[in-house]
Amino acid sequence: MLIGRKQAHSALEANGMWNIRKVCRAIRDVAWPIPTTLTCEHQDTDQTIETAAQVHTYTAMGIGSAETGRHVAVVVPYYDGSAASTTLTSATIGGVSATIINQTLSDVSGQTHGVAFIIAQLDTGTTADVVLTFSTTTVARVLASTYKLMELVSTTAADSDSSGNVNPLVALSVAVTHNSVILAGGYNTNGDLFTWDSPMIEDADVDLSGNDHGSAAHSPIQLVADTISVSISHGATVWHHHGCIVLA
Repeated sequence: MLIGRKQAHSALEANGMWNIRKVCRAIRDVAWPIPTTLTCEHQDTDQTIETAAQVHTYTAMGIGSAETGRHVAVVVPYYDGSAASTTLTSATIGGVSATIINQTLSDVSGQTHGVAFIIAQLDTGTTADVVLTFSTTTVARVLASTYKLMELVSTTAADSDSSGNVNPLVALSVAVTHNSVILAGGYNTNGDLFTWDSPMIEDADVDLSGNDHGSAAHSPIQLVADTISVSISHGATVWHHHGCIVLA
């Protein structure tokens, strides 16, 4: 037996299916955005070893292939053996003024152990000069490690953590989100090589003076919101400072 449209609609409603049908039609008609996927790749490392200065320039550092929307981040562990509370005051990457995303430090006996994170958008070029300006003229040991990021939504850190102490094992903790990455750096005085536990991937570990080491690391892209432990060890009871940030 044939039934009319009105009867059919009444039958659907009676069976609790009409609302479901309307919802399905609404979903079909929505122009859903295609989700983007963040990428982060380590590119290059340079350093200053026992050369005290206020401005440190690293020429033609690798920043990856040129792409529209490319961001270049630099992890900067540093040490000032002659002054306390020394900070990174400004920076440029490829001549572009960089945002200082985050910086933390520890003062010990009138000396500064610090880590800074900077970023700028550079759509062109495969290398760039990185220029770091500090608040004193006595910063003598610096590490600069570059990263290429694509599909980055914000240059503001979603979370961060830092620690300065003499324990040979340090565990930082940050909250990650879907489509995010952790960048981390550290400096130790008269210590051993750094060991970054999973999920961190070590990208640089450089002897900056005798046994002093600067190090940088990043995580794989995080796809699930979670709290991540960033654990670092360097096998010696010496003063050190570590920091990490989350970008998404």
